[in-house]
Amino acid sequence: MDDNFLIYEVKSGETLSSIAQNIGITEEQLRDFHNENCEKANLPWFYSFYGTSKIIIPKNYKRPEQIWKEITQNL
Repeated sequence: MDDNFLIYEVKSGETLSSIAQNIGITEEQLRDFHNENCEKANLPWFYSFYGTSKIIIPKNYKRPEQIWKEITQNL
């Protein structure tokens, strides 16, 4: 198992958007993160969140803007 993510069990009534908002990222970023890492956890890739019972969520996700800011500060 990868130390950079957790497998989150989706609760009834939750949406990809609500989970992403709780983490502090966009729906698209969360879907992309899951799909980039799903093979590591033996979970299916998805585009539609319908019927998804488990999703991979990042432990320490940094948005591209945060990474860019850190890079420029270190230059």
